[in-house]
Amino acid sequence: TPGLPMTDWSLKAKIVSAWPNVFSDQQTEFAQNGDFSSPNSDGTMPQYWTKKGSGTTYSNSGRFINFSSVPSFGGFYSSGTDFVPVVGQTYKVSFKLSNRPSGGGGIKLRMTGPQSGSNIPYWDSAVFTANGIHSFNITISSSASVWSATSYAKKILFLASGAFTG
Repeated sequence: TPGLPMTDWSLKAKIVSAWPNVFSDQQTEFAQNGDFSSPNSDGTMPQYWTKKGSGTTYSNSGRFINFSSVPSFGGFYSSGTDFVPVVGQTYKVSFKLSNRPSGGGGIKLRMTGPQSGSNIPYWDSAVFTANGIHSFNITISSSASVWSATSYAKKILFLASGAFTG
């Protein structure tokens, strides 16, 4: 037996199971400040997020964005590092919708690709109208719809579908 303390030794090991730990070198979060924890310089929106239209306000203390009479297709979008969706890739998305009154529209997530001519490709989630945590996957297919709002290329957007408060 070696003496204590051991000062010169080697160990050879093999991990045969790592459950429940699953490790990956792949990027897992694509939206900068996706938890809205850091405000922008004037405190009116989360850092790396921008209003689209009117009716959205930011609560830094609560780390949420409030929708108050947001017009259809209003909302907010990622404005940090460009997000470039990869065809064939599936992205898991999760967000919480709360304090939504009954009636009116809903909210959806839109991912946009790079500009191609005068359009950008996009992929939408379903429209969510119920309070709660919504988790879903968006798989980027080669057959995307196109949108002429090219200033929103390579972004992640949360958009009102119909006039929306929540």
